[in-house]
Amino acid sequence: MRWTNVVVSVASLCLSCLASSTPSSLTSISRRNGGTKQESVRYLYRGAKRSPQEIRARGGFRPLGPNWSDNPQAFSIDRHFIAGIGGSDLDQDSFEEFETAYVSFSREQAFASRYGSWLYEVHATRNVLDPSDVYVYPDAEVFALGGVRWSQVVRFKWLHDQNSEWMPNPEYAKDVWENSPVSGTQTDVPKQLLDQDEGNWEKTEARETAIEYMGRSDMKASLGEFPHRFEAYPVREDIPGPREVPPRQRVVFTEEEIQQREEFFKWLNMCKRDDSSCLFAKGGKDKLALSEHDDFVRLSEELASKDFEHLAIKFGVAKLVEHHEKLSLSDLHGLSKGYKPIATSTIRRVKVWGARALTVPLLGLYAKDVVDVFSKDTTALDRAAVVTSIVPFVGCGVQAAANVQNQQTDLADTALCLVGDALLLTPAWPLGLVVHFSRFFLDAVRDYFHITNLFHQDTVKKQETEGWLAYCEEVNKYIQSSVFEANIRTQYMAELAVVVSRASQARAELMLGAEKLVRANSTTEEAREKIREDVRDKMGLIEQLICFRAASTKEGLRTTFRQALKRWMLNQHEQYMVNFYRALRHEAVNRTSTSELGFVKSLDAHVLAMKSLDEPSTVVPTGTLDSLGRAIDGHIDRLQTPSPCQVVYKIVPPVDGSEEELVTSRRRA
Repeated sequence: MRWTNVVVSVASLCLSCLASSTPSSLTSISRRNGGTKQESVRYLYRGAKRSPQEIRARGGFRPLGPNWSDNPQAFSIDRHFIAGIGGSDLDQDSFEEFETAYVSFSREQAFASRYGSWLYEVHATRNVLDPSDVYVYPDAEVFALGGVRWSQVVRFKWLHDQNSEWMPNPEYAKDVWENSPVSGTQTDVPKQLLDQDEGNWEKTEARETAIEYMGRSDMKASLGEFPHRFEAYPVREDIPGPREVPPRQRVVFTEEEIQQREEFFKWLNMCKRDDSSCLFAKGGKDKLALSEHDDFVRLSEELASKDFEHLAIKFGVAKLVEHHEKLSLSDLHGLSKGYKPIATSTIRRVKVWGARALTVPLLGLYAKDVVDVFSKDTTALDRAAVVTSIVPFVGCGVQAAANVQNQQTDLADTALCLVGDALLLTPAWPLGLVVHFSRFFLDAVRDYFHITNLFHQDTVKKQETEGWLAYCEEVNKYIQSSVFEANIRTQYMAELAVVVSRASQARAELMLGAEKLVRANSTTEEAREKIREDVRDKMGLIEQLICFRAASTKEGLRTTFRQALKRWMLNQHEQYMVNFYRALRHEAVNRTSTSELGFVKSLDAHVLAMKSLDEPSTVVPTGTLDSLGRAIDGHIDRLQTPSPCQVVYKIVPPVDGSEEELVTSRRRA
């Protein structure tokens, strides 16, 4: 994400900054304009999930990734910041593949204590970069280039005790670090490390600058060679190890807070019924005053859940559950989220939302991030949970048992069934159903496998070709069927459900960010009105993005099915040939009274010669592929465009000599 460009055109489907009327003040994340210079500090803080025993075992706070020192991108401070503002999120295992040369700390104990279960105080050295004189990052964040050693940890404490006390680190090298010539943070940060242009992150300048900086004589004398070596410590019983995090206490709201929340959600439901964008009503500041105890994740989930139901009905996704007795819109929302942990981008917005002072510039970047993430985060989604819950499917084992029970014991095509199960986890899962049905296609053409004159080449080839054409016709009938069309429609709606789920989450986060700024005492009525207008635009833009995704999903499915179907037909031809010649060889062996090795060899040579006569270009008849392609196109074309997206643009001719006007009108459903 590129944070320097806070004004991005709507044509590129990105969000312009909220306070675009004053762009000079928004050219970065709270770019500093003069004022008192930031002083170097000696002590820093970090909240983390890992216990002192675990941090000690690693030799301290180490940068993430096995090859970070060779990765040019790892040396960009802005890239590190985007991956997770501040504390504990880079401790999570889900970030194992991310590489960074930095470990985040905060100048302020209060900020650091919001992340993780343990709070650490460390002695800073000049490898800790504080760019506050150029860019003011939220949470007073600073960046330790190469990490911080265990011997620099002054003390630590467990944050879940009611009156938690600091525990001194018995291995803190006080004499070394307090008398070090490089003690304290570095506030004069090389500009190459602060480049916010994403296009430059892969260049070598930042890495070369960092190596040069860390290679200065005073740095090498005090900190050693770069990258640093982290000492392995033997086990000590007096260093605290992992502890169980106590259950989270339920927030108890006052009667006033309960009333405020009820009024807020009542207002939210009213604005949905009149088909508005669920934005802040003029003069509605008091109704938006939510409890200070509400944390971002819980409240955004609550808002997103309500907004999902509204958007699901509005965009037609609710039809997925109309005929499904055991699936509600709430269930669909949960499935559409894929039960994934909070993404890095959400963690980042949690921290911005929780900042001490949410300014208009910071909200602008926050809002840009919300829409940017939504517009990019719907291309690699897990649809399997949604699809397999909406369309219950009988697996191979169950179906095989049922066949045996019904005295249908031909299980020779179990491999095809397993391939079908695998395809259920891909975007082209309806083709997985085709593979399952291919067992029945083979049954329909087995009569072609019985040949009277086994060694007559023309007869065998004629029978093989006719059988394959009959097989293609069975496939064609199914692809054109209403059953297959319903499967494609479900696939489309399931993918759209995921998009709507992400949109509801984005809208909820956008409302929360704006709500916090609206209720700030320092915000004027004029500023609040500007926020309302801009948020209205951004909420509308998110709906436009849903429409964009709906259209691109349809075309993506068209391409996917056309390409996958062609590959699948080639695979089916191979499978058909295996079955055909396996049956031919079986008949030949059964008809002869001899089991001589010479006969078997001549039979195998004959089968091989027959197979070699096949022309690759005629494996799948052109007419069959064209017919299948037209069927796919027909199914895709009949997918209904969501009602809010049925907009027609037309040019209205002038009636008074003025310029032509571009207007929009909504199609009738």
